[in-house]
Amino acid sequence: MYSMKTSKTLIGKKSSAMWIIAWALQTSSWGTSFSLPNDTQGLQQTKDICYPNCVFVRIPNANCNLYFPDDGSQPNTSMAGMSSGARHIGQLNSKEITDWWIRVFGGEIAIAWANSETPLPLIDLAPPMYTNANQTLTCHLIQVNGTDVVKRQFWQTFRHIAEDSVGRVLLYRLLIEIRRINTLTNDGCCEGNINLLEVNTRNACRHIQVLDNSGKGFSFNSGGIIRVDFTSNLRASVLSSNNGIVTTVEESCPFEVALFHEMLHWFHFLRNFNRYNNSSSNDPNVFKYALRCYYGNQNELGIWDSQINNEEISNILGTPNHADVRYQNLIAQNAFSGAAFIPHNDSFLNGDDLSENVFRISIFHRSKCHMRFGHCGYQIIPVALLPQMPNRFVLANTLARNCYCEITGIPFSSFGWELTPGQAIKY
Repeated sequence: MYSMKTSKTLIGKKSSAMWIIAWALQTSSWGTSFSLPNDTQGLQQTKDICYPNCVFVRIPNANCNLYFPDDGSQPNTSMAGMSSGARHIGQLNSKEITDWWIRVFGGEIAIAWANSETPLPLIDLAPPMYTNANQTLTCHLIQVNGTDVVKRQFWQTFRHIAEDSVGRVLLYRLLIEIRRINTLTNDGCCEGNINLLEVNTRNACRHIQVLDNSGKGFSFNSGGIIRVDFTSNLRASVLSSNNGIVTTVEESCPFEVALFHEMLHWFHFLRNFNRYNNSSSNDPNVFKYALRCYYGNQNELGIWDSQINNEEISNILGTPNHADVRYQNLIAQNAFSGAAFIPHNDSFLNGDDLSENVFRISIFHRSKCHMRFGHCGYQIIPVALLPQMPNRFVLANTLARNCYCEITGIPFSSFGWELTPGQAIKY
């Protein structure tokens, strides 16, 4: 939540076989499928010979193909980067990919709002991407309510997400969650290995209403609402250092970062809404995986403000995979003490490494967004940098940089944003 207080191309044929094998190995869902409406722009009715288990889209007028697993499984981060158009940034006709993503979520009218075109199209030819099980309701995935000014501001802000590498991966993962169905009931569902208590709650959130929230910040509501505020000077707590001490300071937050943050909550809810609800709970007896990774026994959680919970930590910092050797030495040694096992639904799932901080890396070159480590208008308790930077900061920074690297294919050492002043740390 952001309040007023805080606010290239796809891999070549040489590696295709290895990619298909890896994708097949991580696909274990049965009875689920992913499809797009037949009149989706660029949808190919034949399979790509290199990716036969994927729904294949060829973006018109751009040298870019998109691939979605036809069983609706979420691919790992590198595959999502290669399959979503994320690696086409800066290449010829990247705008066509941006428009494709805007069209998917909001239709032709959304493109007109995003580009400040007048007059608006009288007929929207883009197919609705939301359809319920009995075909009685079809609509675009995002419907913006409010004045023309709010609609224009929303879609222009959305465009900044759709034209960004990390933003495209978020939209890609959201679309998979929204368009995945149970082949028996023809209704929306999670991946087959995620057990849900009640699916109707999730299905009601497969399309979103956007409401004007002027003066009150940005927020996501699991009832299917995102509230936006384009009138406030949004602020966020980012890392800073002074005389060997690290703490946080307030920094201006671009609207696209605030919107990305709320849409990431949306993705988390669709990915596993039981886990999302537990993550937002203050019940100390509920297992919270991400919080344990960063804080172990949670005694130090007080450095965040009272509004913080596991979901906000997951959203801002990202969730590390405890099985990944790159993070094992950074995860608190007492992270899982007292837990006989990590419940499957509460462990790492593909897409959990995506975070607001990854998006901050991606737009750092133009917006100078530093590493967020706090919630709303609250300075964390200062800690000493010596003898070494606390592991939780290193873990969050390493995870965000690795995720960005895997999305874009850019070498880890070439884009900066290290834990030094002027990069991830503000000063």
